[in-house]
Amino acid sequence: MKANPVFSLYIPTKLVFGCGEIKKLSSEKVPGKKALVVISSGTSMRKYGYLERVLAQLRLNNVETLVYDKILPNPIKEHVMEAAAICREERCDFVVGLGGGSSIDSAKSIAVMACNDGDYGDYETALDMINVNHDETVDKVHKDIICMAVSKKKGLPG
Repeated sequence: MKANPVFSLYIPTKLVFGCGEIKKLSSEKVPGKKALVVISSGTSMRKYGYLERVLAQLRLNNVETLVYDKILPNPIKEHVMEAAAICREERCDFVVGLGGGSSIDSAKSIAVMACNDGDYGDYETALDMINVNHDETVDKVHKDIICMAVSKKKGLPG
């Protein structure tokens, strides 16, 4: 039986919460000038205007955007790998997960694979990233991520 590894983890996080907070994207410090925005293959992010509002606010913050809109309710590895390749090829600085759990979880996985070689299955734990990269001083094991959980409740204004 292997002993539990010993490590420390520093995860700087800023949480902005509340109705209408999307507008802060235009003035918040963001981690770069080009973003891959990840949404589901469904229609709600477009139908209720969330995608356009996020894209508009990022444009006001001088951020160029690409949209990846193939994420399924039960995300598949092929979409993670495809989006990560796009993120690398287009030289995106960060990933935005917009919507519900599937989009946000996929965005996190895409951010990992955009910075790492191999297959998504190679990275089951954070320690695997270090082992696969053969470098215990890895500076960056994923792209920066902005997660935006949104919902449209019946009877509430968008």
